Amino acid sequence: MTRSRLPSLAGIVPAAGLSTRMGSPKPLLPLAGVPAVVRAARSFTEIGVVPVVVLGHRADDVAAVLRGESVRTVINRDYRLGMWSSVTCGLRTIGDDRSWGWLAVLPADCALVRPETIGAVLRIACSQAGEAGCEVVHPVCDGLRGHPPLLSRRVVAAALRSDPAGGLRQVLAEWDDKALDAPVSDPCIALDMDDAEAHARLDRLAVREAVPDDEECRRLQERFVMLDTVRRHCAAVTRVADALAAALAGAGLCLDRPLLRSAALLHDLARGGGRDDHAAAGADLIDGAGYPRVAHVVARHMDPALPLPGLPGEAEVLYLADKLVLGVDVVSLERRLALSVERFHSDLDAVNAARRRLAAATSLSRSVETIVGSPLADIIGRCDGRLTRPEGRSIP
Repeated sequence: MTRSRLPSLAGIVPAAGLSTRMGSPKPLLPLAGVPAVVRAARSFTEIGVVPVVVLGHRADDVAAVLRGESVRTVINRDYRLGMWSSVTCGLRTIGDDRSWGWLAVLPADCALVRPETIGAVLRIACSQAGEAGCEVVHPVCDGLRGHPPLLSRRVVAAALRSDPAGGLRQVLAEWDDKALDAPVSDPCIALDMDDAEAHARLDRLAVREAVPDDEECRRLQERFVMLDTVRRHCAAVTRVADALAAALAGAGLCLDRPLLRSAALLHDLARGGGRDDHAAAGADLIDGAGYPRVAHVVARHMDPALPLPGLPGEAEVLYLADKLVLGVDVVSLERRLALSVERFHSDLDAVNAARRRLAAATSLSRSVETIVGSPLADIIGRCDGRLTRPEGRSIP
């Protein structure tokens, strides 16, 4: 099976400026206890991208808070010339690396842009930009463009040759006729920190941008009295989701794997709670607990947003993983459909709903196989359980 090659992403985090209006170095300002520059860097590292963080003013102090993070750093001696000098400095550090197809520039003070947002914009760029003939992709939320814009290699090369006096803003303006707007549900793309009031606003918001770890997910399961059978099902779905995400990450698809794992552990939080739509009910509980990013993924695990995206994101991977698990057993989609038809044979509406959902899952499975270059059975073979063909033969 031929693997689909995905253009990879290069990331630059300018963190070199004087922060004159703020009065103290913005990269070092804490947001829910984490320095802004660390949060900005993690917007890349959580989706498997190692960014270049460009240092300048207070370089030693900024470098110190980045120790232990999966980043590369470089010092821009000309940082007083503005952010474009930091972008070009970061590009020199990337050097002759030809693996990337798009560049994302995320200033350190735009620290709450969600990792899954950058991944989503890259997937839109990879799946649509070629057909649209565009060279720049902007994330857009509520009609507003924000950070980080994605620039093609062609745009970057042209900008380096011209050295625009207006910096990145001028580059984006010159290529606006070849720009694509990518809709996202992340209001943080338009939030930065120019003054103390803005910092206080982002500091409050940062608390609700967290993703629960495994222990916190366990506490939520206990708090909302998740049945043991449901908990074991969620654990099985998590193993499949982890396997799918690992394979897709290896093929260059930028997914927020911690977010996906948390959503998989909690996706059936409201099952058995009396509401017909347990996906929406669970999302409400998770959002109320302070995790809106996870809630957004969980809300779509029963019915994916249609039409399906050209490349799957966290919600689509969770949807597929859930359809591949029946109880705690890993089954093929064909087997899952056959069992659903048998179970609901007297309810035509239920049978049609099952067919519609499994058709979406089949489309997603083919997309995953194309990206990874391996059959689905091989991709999830590391999971506990068996993927069973309709005729009953097991695949390790």
